[in-house]
Amino acid sequence: MSIIAATIILAACVGYTAYWYSIAEKVREGFQQWVASCRAGGWSVVFREPTVTGFPFRLNLRLEKLVFVGPGDHWHGEIPDITVAARPWALTDIKLAAPGVYKFTNASQAVTLTLRQAEGELQIVSGEPKLLAFRLTGLDWVQRRRDRVRIDEVTLKVKNGAPHNDGSGDNMTGIGIALEARNTVLPQSWNPPLGKNLDRLSIKAMLLGRFEPNGILTDVLSRWREAGGALELQSFEIDWGEMALRGDGTFALDENLQPQSALAVEIDGIEKISEKLVAAGAIDARIAFAAKAANQLFSLGGGPARLPISIQRQKLYLGPVPLFKVKPVRW
Repeated sequence: MSIIAATIILAACVGYTAYWYSIAEKVREGFQQWVASCRAGGWSVVFREPTVTGFPFRLNLRLEKLVFVGPGDHWHGEIPDITVAARPWALTDIKLAAPGVYKFTNASQAVTLTLRQAEGELQIVSGEPKLLAFRLTGLDWVQRRRDRVRIDEVTLKVKNGAPHNDGSGDNMTGIGIALEARNTVLPQSWNPPLGKNLDRLSIKAMLLGRFEPNGILTDVLSRWREAGGALELQSFEIDWGEMALRGDGTFALDENLQPQSALAVEIDGIEKISEKLVAAGAIDARIAFAAKAANQLFSLGGGPARLPISIQRQKLYLGPVPLFKVKPVRW
């Protein structure tokens, strides 16, 4: 009996070893196929030969010194070492790690992004991405060698097929997005009117409408708009100096692919904020007066009011009153 048991265990070990190495080879082949598809699309991709380690209980794919050059040599990117890991029996639950220095350049500017820590998770269901989540710490973004943004921590979660849950019973699904950034330091060159320290930014949103990221950006956005695309902001919160802003609403694109929106915004500290914005030249006295008057008009019990704000035809409105023209977005 002991000989039979030992034979079974040995056969199982040999079988599992063969399975692990076959999966490792398929992982390498999959990466090579992806590189080939990029090159077929006009991209140049340079890298060191990937390694697969972790036997027996993990599959760790390590990609080193990735360099991308876009079609037509319009932009250039350098990516730090990336580790992609999964359990051999759970290949659709993937862990990612990619700290380091990222460099991107094009004809007009250069960007350097440094991440002290970068961890992610990707879940695949029925061959399609279901969940993508990232946690980044020690983010340092430098653009044009003078504009520098630093963020202590950023978390991002994107969930495909998330339920709409707007109470209408429409059974719609979309792409759920949750983003939070803490302790952001803005560049002084931007002249931030409420100070360069942005304590917290939080957004929970739902991307509705079929989104197909194929082709040039304007074509992608046009297809999304024609499919009824909209970004539903379920909540957004900003704590910036003396300002505490809370709100919700919807963004979409008009026929010229310009943003249009309908928002309800609650601002705590609007009196002091208006004065600072006027002093910084961000708004004029007329807009500040309109904001204060609207806050008093809509306020209940002396607290902050929910102000109706919208963007229509590239104009920002407070209720029915146009405040100023919004610069067009050039996609």
